[in-house]
Amino acid sequence: MLKTLLHSLKSGDWAKALDFLSPSFFEVVPTLGMTRIIGQLTRNYVNRSLTAETRQHWAAAVSRLDPSLSMTAASKASPGDPAAVIDSYGQGQALLKLYFASILSPTAFFLDLRSEQFHVDGMRLEWQPKAWIHGWSPAFQKALQSIYQGFYEDRPEDFQQGLKALNLEHAEKLFLEIFGEARDHEVWFRLDQFQASFHRVFVSCLTHKTQLHPEFLPLGLLLFGLYEHAQRLGVPLKPKLAWQMASEFNLQRLAKSQEYAT
Repeated sequence: MLKTLLHSLKSGDWAKALDFLSPSFFEVVPTLGMTRIIGQLTRNYVNRSLTAETRQHWAAAVSRLDPSLSMTAASKASPGDPAAVIDSYGQGQALLKLYFASILSPTAFFLDLRSEQFHVDGMRLEWQPKAWIHGWSPAFQKALQSIYQGFYEDRPEDFQQGLKALNLEHAEKLFLEIFGEARDHEVWFRLDQFQASFHRVFVSCLTHKTQLHPEFLPLGLLLFGLYEHAQRLGVPLKPKLAWQMASEFNLQRLAKSQEYAT
């Protein structure tokens, strides 16, 4: 069953991403959990109503997240200065905001951040993701958010608590190396670093006889798209700035939802 589902992912766009996952990844993720996640991804892919609903939600959200982002057809975009084109740095920061907004999203989101799903239309970055959709489980998302919040907001207790919730406290030093200087400096994104760094995390799991949460698979697909796209842009980026803006956007969105609820 798992081999069949993995084949469906490979034949459905993700062959390169799965090739970048270390073979040891599949040794540390529970088979049943991974089967469940892949099955849900493939069902979501053919669920037209879910795709339409998710696309409608994010089409409204992305332009608020970053004015240069859009999910509307290029022909419907507002005309701008034909001589003005969004630069690689602007594209990269918008991409990072999309990534962090996906990490923080309380609703389903698109996993597809690969460069081929974007095109530049003047000062707009048009995003047309394929229908690979996921929604985080509350426990996994809470832990993931704690890790990012702990790092970018210099709250080591949160960072450690997030890792502990995922049985990854043994890999704390490795995760700090993965984040590197991203809290205080611009950083380059490289796929070979992505592959090598997470391979070390998987090996650490084998050594310490711990298992990875199965949602590391959709997280890995999301990260692959981020790294592939950012590497293609070929400029250093500021993840902390993008995290701050995505966090502020998420807080505003939560506040509005609470207003509607009351």
